[in-house]
Amino acid sequence: MKQFQLLHWLSKPKNLWVTIFLYTILTGLFVQLIFLPYIFPAGHAGNGLLKGVDGKGFHKLALELSEAIKAEGWSQWDLMPGGQLVSGVAAIFYVVIYPKPWSVLPFNAILNASACLCLYLIISELMEDHIKGVIASLPFIFFPSSLLRNAQFHNENYAIPGVIFILFGWMLIARKNANPQSIKFPDSARALFFIALGSLLLGLVRLYILSGMIYLYGAMGFALGIYWLRGRDDTRAYLLKLFVATIGFSIMLFTGAVIKSYNKDSSSDLTV
Repeated sequence: MKQFQLLHWLSKPKNLWVTIFLYTILTGLFVQLIFLPYIFPAGHAGNGLLKGVDGKGFHKLALELSEAIKAEGWSQWDLMPGGQLVSGVAAIFYVVIYPKPWSVLPFNAILNASACLCLYLIISELMEDHIKGVIASLPFIFFPSSLLRNAQFHNENYAIPGVIFILFGWMLIARKNANPQSIKFPDSARALFFIALGSLLLGLVRLYILSGMIYLYGAMGFALGIYWLRGRDDTRAYLLKLFVATIGFSIMLFTGAVIKSYNKDSSSDLTV
């Protein structure tokens, strides 16, 4: 019974978000400050980072940028030094908090907790059961790959939440309502916000995935539009939902085009 009480407690969005936020920070600190330096030193590349991955290179870029900011001011800050969003974000925390990778853990925790909450809401909507939604979300939280990603520097820290945010936005558009074709204004605003945020995060680190999703969602949106048209009872509601879906798709398309243009003027220089 206690297990069901815990699941019921976690099924409340606020509780789930706070739990995952704290879990991400605590496990990240354990990996960086205890596990790698003292339990598995053979795999320690220094500064709480794992050998054989790009974390050391990201740290180097972030450290160089943070030192430039401290010396000459925030005008030196670059969103993507060497074409790397991870380093640009980390540099902010290196200046504001401390120039070590653990300082970025709160931001990783925000992204991870928000992505987990959105995934839980998506699954709960599909299964129409909040408890089952929590259970189905557990692998995303506790798989070793999740721990490795959130305790280190990875592009996936941004790419995975980006994908989930986009999925959540489209779920809000396509979800069932009292009127199958209707969509409420708060859901419309949230949907477009998450589609925009997810597209930005994903496009800045994995543009090819965003490009693939644009083609996929274009085809799915066309098919869904026809489906809604066949069963429409309220033309106004149908057109409203189609309008929101069109804006969502346009946001993805525009974001992808802008980032592609930006990347042409940037070069990637990640030296591990």
